[in-house]
Amino acid sequence: MTVNYETAGELYRYPDCIDQSLSSTKVQDYYYKKSSIVKSNPTKGTVYIDGNNTMPLDRVVLLTDYFDHGGLIYLKLTYSVNGNTRTDDRSYYVYSK
Repeated sequence: MTVNYETAGELYRYPDCIDQSLSSTKVQDYYYKKSSIVKSNPTKGTVYIDGNNTMPLDRVVLLTDYFDHGGLIYLKLTYSVNGNTRTDDRSYYVYSK
């Protein structure tokens, strides 16, 4: 099993950004974080994480630029069952221009 997750956008302090202006709580203009999980023979019902590349709990990302970030959730799963390998993928757009 291989899972990749990328987050990109403006980074803000949380929960400060709820009660204060975004301009006063901005931490970074362009924030990018990629997480990957690669697990051979994953077990059904088990949660796997990439503990080295997690978002800070006191930060939130605002998806800002359609052309840079695309607002895309792309899922690709490659797996083998009884010696047969199969790949399934699907894309979902969160927002569009």
